[in-house]
Amino acid sequence: MIEFSWILLIIQLVSSWMMMGIAWLLQVTHYSLIRDLSEETFFDYQKSYVNRSQWVIVPLMIVEMGSAFLLLFWPIEQVSYGLYVLNFALIALIWLQTMVLHLPTHHHLQTQYSLEQIHKLSSINWLRTLTWTLHGIVLVLILY
Repeated sequence: MIEFSWILLIIQLVSSWMMMGIAWLLQVTHYSLIRDLSEETFFDYQKSYVNRSQWVIVPLMIVEMGSAFLLLFWPIEQVSYGLYVLNFALIALIWLQTMVLHLPTHHHLQTQYSLEQIHKLSSINWLRTLTWTLHGIVLVLILY
């Protein structure tokens, strides 16, 4: 029978690597393409993007955070505990970036068209994408 800590690690790995893939996909496609939208089409697109993407992103982020938190209490013993702390800290940093940087910028763009805010969104998403990538690397180190 598989130990609970291994199940948590598999859940963590799958949810985190899915989020890392989504972050890269959004960075390379969505955030560069929204710059090309006209002001007339932007608001409908932005509203639709936020409404649709939250159904994928929010549950994955919750599963990712929850499994990382639980791994702090049920770690795989052969793995350095510091990697679990780093794993959780990186996810907490991603949540902080999301709450402090992304959500206010998306909210602003739902009420006011601004090329400056669109460029800001793309720029700040690089930080989150790179943090998710680093987090993915930490998970590989935990598996190794």
